[in-house]
Amino acid sequence: MTAEVTNSYETVFVARQPIFDTEKKVWGYELLYRSSMVALSADYVDESAATLRVAADASFILGGENVGQLKLCVNFTEQTVLDRVPYALPKEMVVIEVESRTDYSQEFIDELVALREQGYLVAVDGCQSPGQTRALLKQADFIKVDVLNKERYELAVLMDDLREFNAACIAKRVENYDVYQSLQGLGFTYYQGFFFQKPRIVPGRRLSSSLAARFKLFRLIEADDADFNEVADIVQADVSISYRLLVLLNTPSFGFPRNITSIRQAVVILGWQQIKNWLRLVLFSDITPKGKAQELLFLSAQRGRFLETAAKTVPEHAEKAEGLFVVGLFSLLDAILDMPMKEIIDHLPLDPALRGELENGESYWLGLARCFESGDWQDLDDAIMHLGLDPLDVAGCYHESILWTNTFFDSTN
Repeated sequence: MTAEVTNSYETVFVARQPIFDTEKKVWGYELLYRSSMVALSADYVDESAATLRVAADASFILGGENVGQLKLCVNFTEQTVLDRVPYALPKEMVVIEVESRTDYSQEFIDELVALREQGYLVAVDGCQSPGQTRALLKQADFIKVDVLNKERYELAVLMDDLREFNAACIAKRVENYDVYQSLQGLGFTYYQGFFFQKPRIVPGRRLSSSLAARFKLFRLIEADDADFNEVADIVQADVSISYRLLVLLNTPSFGFPRNITSIRQAVVILGWQQIKNWLRLVLFSDITPKGKAQELLFLSAQRGRFLETAAKTVPEHAEKAEGLFVVGLFSLLDAILDMPMKEIIDHLPLDPALRGELENGESYWLGLARCFESGDWQDLDDAIMHLGLDPLDVAGCYHESILWTNTFFDSTN
């Protein structure tokens, strides 16, 4: 490995993409990364070093969730497997992912056998047909199939051919709910992609009175002339909100020398802006119906923090940083509520100038977040350039946004 491994996370772009089980619960994540903003092609040694650097801090990647119950798929090349690099990672958490190829050496296959004997799981990525890859597929615990732009009959034939290997099949690049639905009954055990972000619209659905009340409190918080005493009275009268907010403020991450016993006391110590951000998250978690994937909550909160901090790095964008927090936080509400965004947006406390960020699917700010989440590094470069941001600042903001969001979910779970 090279000296690159000593670099900080802030110099490495990393995205985590969720993998779901048949009940649409998160089973694990795949790391999507590159070694630097200036990398024009993959350098396998540096690529592995970057992966190890991130995998070393599993709590960061897994968003504060129970590491023992979630898997982390890490890509390895033939050489890094031969160098026994995977043994540096915990077998309870890591799935060794290798590309589907026909030209692997027998020594490589033997190393996979040894890894599995030691308790590691192996995934073969990009299988098109068994063909001459049978020796490799026999060592697979998971087989990943790219389903993008594939007809159902094509996938049915392939899945039938793969049954002999007794491996769980993962459908990758499931980009929307319609594709997810079309895969049902084919035998896939797991699904990878962002299909959960696409809403399944429920005809005639409207905001409930409780949701409307939460949005009303949102608007009160966001008002330019917000009356702090009025807000404090409302929050403290809501046992659920005030309890969770005070539990959050008394976590070790805040490091207060004494317990915080009231919302007013917290504001004096922390300041209204920071309290407002945390209160936004508490309210937002109430809006999400029970049964929705926790990943949506985490991703929404992280987007808000990421956009806010990224905007603050450039003076010309700093004045809309707070508004971009709200834009990021609300950007998945259509998926969360299974309603069109146009039916929700009138209830949101947004400045008219920022409403377009949610209404316009081509928004560069939201595109910035989506590129990280999907590992679309080329479009990420374009968004960074268009917005006049510094690549290393953006990478640092993304890393910090995950840590910040972890703090909230660790204290409220």
